[in-house]
Amino acid sequence: MTTFSTNTTLDQSSNVNFQTWVNLVYNALVTQCGLTQTGDTGQMAVPCVTAAPNAGSQSAGFYIFRFNDTLQATLPIFFKLEFGSGAGGANYPGMAVTLGTGSNGSGTITSAGYSVQSGATGMSTTPRLPCGWGGSVQGQTTTNFPSRFCYNTTQGFCGVAMQIGQGGTANVGPMGFFIFRNVNATGAPVATGFQCVANFYNTAGPTQGGSSTGGYATIFNATTNTVFGSSGGATNPGVNAAGYNYWMNIPPYSVSGTIMNAGTAGQIFPVYQMDPAATTGPPNIGITNAMAIGCINDLAVNSTVTTTILGSTSLTYIQVGVPFGYTSLGAYSSQNLNIGILMLWQ
Repeated sequence: MTTFSTNTTLDQSSNVNFQTWVNLVYNALVTQCGLTQTGDTGQMAVPCVTAAPNAGSQSAGFYIFRFNDTLQATLPIFFKLEFGSGAGGANYPGMAVTLGTGSNGSGTITSAGYSVQSGATGMSTTPRLPCGWGGSVQGQTTTNFPSRFCYNTTQGFCGVAMQIGQGGTANVGPMGFFIFRNVNATGAPVATGFQCVANFYNTAGPTQGGSSTGGYATIFNATTNTVFGSSGGATNPGVNAAGYNYWMNIPPYSVSGTIMNAGTAGQIFPVYQMDPAATTGPPNIGITNAMAIGCINDLAVNSTVTTTILGSTSLTYIQVGVPFGYTSLGAYSSQNLNIGILMLWQ
């Protein structure tokens, strides 16, 4: 099975409740979807018996996972997934991703030419990519909300979209992350690089990001063995030491709120992939088929659609709500409530 769904609460008011949602994520990614856990020391036990965070912005523990697709031998993908709390306090569930091409066997992610694990301690400090809620709006909940998990070895994709709609409406962006390999013009994965798009903790909850343009992404370039980031957003790309950029992958589309052809067609737009050619300057821009943007009024949250983004192969996607950071886009905000991420779902 490459996809898995749950409809549960996200509560870490006790050790047992924290362990329950950590075990849910582990089970979804490894047991249900087929991702591989590494043998690094220092990881939490399986099942998790780690105590819940006792303060905000705290990492309670981690697991390290690796892809096991065909391209793993050529361009390996490893990521460290930390579980803990956001800036709002101990009861604000959070995750953080550190991405690279290997691990040192004792809990540190490595990549040739760049150490993506060199940031300061804390769930929300670079170069980690925070992918949870951290502020005054989105804390734990005792209400069930759907979560979606997908790991696809054919496409080189791992996606997590948790607690879809927790912010009060079905369209609110989820807590999660998307890791995907670059693809060629036919939509087939290639060993030129990979990237991760993730949410950001802040005081406004999962519908906003840490800057005027929302969440974070990190991009690994296999040619130069570097991690590319942008310090100024899509209009001013450049490298920074942290190795992340502000929303270069998902552009600020504005779509019609009118249903176009319900049941037969809908407004679907591409999501970009970045393939940096060097450690300075803007990256090469292409289109990925790991995700797409779909008008929520045409393609309702939690609905699926089969379509062709690249080449001639049709893929199935699931609507998981407003992209991370979209409602913080100022003048675009009113239109952005109609925009949702179509996550690969097969």
